[in-house]
Amino acid sequence: MISLPSKARTILLFVLIFLVYISSVRFLGTIDGAPTRMLPISILKEGDFDLDEYVPARQDDFVWFVLIETTDGHFISKYPVLSSILALPFYAIPHFLGIGFTTAIIITLSKISAAFITAISAILLLFIFRKYLSEKWSVFLTIAYAFGTSSWTVSSQDLWQHGASQLFLILTVYLLLKPKKSDLRFLLIGVVIGLSIAARYLNVIFGAVYLIFILYKYRTKIFSTLLGVLVPLSLVLIYQSYYLDNPFQTGYSCNAYSNRSFACIEGWYSEFWDGFGGLLISPSRGLFIFTPFLIFSLIGMWLIWKRNKKEVRDYNLLFKFTSIGVLIFVVVMSKWWAWYGGVTYGPRMLADITPLMMLFFIPLLRSELFKRKVVPAIFILLVVFSIINQFTGIIFWDGSWQKADTLSADHAWLWDWGNSQLIYYIKMFF
Repeated sequence: MISLPSKARTILLFVLIFLVYISSVRFLGTIDGAPTRMLPISILKEGDFDLDEYVPARQDDFVWFVLIETTDGHFISKYPVLSSILALPFYAIPHFLGIGFTTAIIITLSKISAAFITAISAILLLFIFRKYLSEKWSVFLTIAYAFGTSSWTVSSQDLWQHGASQLFLILTVYLLLKPKKSDLRFLLIGVVIGLSIAARYLNVIFGAVYLIFILYKYRTKIFSTLLGVLVPLSLVLIYQSYYLDNPFQTGYSCNAYSNRSFACIEGWYSEFWDGFGGLLISPSRGLFIFTPFLIFSLIGMWLIWKRNKKEVRDYNLLFKFTSIGVLIFVVVMSKWWAWYGGVTYGPRMLADITPLMMLFFIPLLRSELFKRKVVPAIFILLVVFSIINQFTGIIFWDGSWQKADTLSADHAWLWDWGNSQLIYYIKMFF
């Protein structure tokens, strides 16, 4: 067997993940991603963030559902714009070559951008795994994350917020685990925390958790970190002040829609247990249904909190804070009226926390529990099953199971085991 240097293996794994992500000829994006796909073109061609040039004469769902009309008559995306900014280098190539942005090219560029961003998050996980685990398990867990979670079926397939969110969240952890603890390092950590919030506003939960962690463990570095956080967030506030007339007004708020309040996505009134259970175990959106191997990460969380004097490692406290952030994120998301993520495949709204949940396999694989042969065997089987679930979505998801989002508060259809989204598409598979 040919032995490759670590850097070569890293590059090969990145290329493999990236190529698999873009290999599907089908496009799994929805109308939600339309403004994010178009915004890089507007930035390159017109140097602004409005999408006036793409508003059709007949104001259909594209306008009413995913755009906001500003007070001065411009139309902007209601979603954060960081994903579009990250995609600019990919869009810039055809732009400067004078190639027209056809629908096919826009979809391809969106997919390539999303795949690249998500693949980087996988490689950052690989670097973290290598610090504590064998090369074999590090590569295996990276593949499990890349192909056994919504990273494949959602984050890598269109310019959602999730890919950028996953990237900056895991980059925050990666930097916090680095041994060098200079002011410059914490300034950079602050910038990355700010970028994670700019990518997806709900990441303010993890921003607060990691700032409290830094205040607790590296008190003298908190000023440098906060200074870093302010850099990207100041740009977000300037953007919102310019386009929405209020630095603290986001595209999610109903106040941004004037007389079209039905289109806003603000609202935290869902029944808690419906959302909480739905996000984790419902047959058509449950994280542990579509990605069952992540159940083992809960054991890793328990091990982190279990008092163990034999193994007090540099990641213990950080992972404790991370587990708190994950729990709060799920609890808060459970209250959002659209916790099910609209027309999508699987648990899209929890895609953001999947790289963080992967971290808890480190204490699990290092524990005595994992030395029992049956435990890794079950774990590997669940990883394989999870990859099959995601592959099924990549090949067959077409929206036919859920033709449209009714916006209803009645989510009984998501709890119907006789009409599970996963089983519906697995039947197509076989």
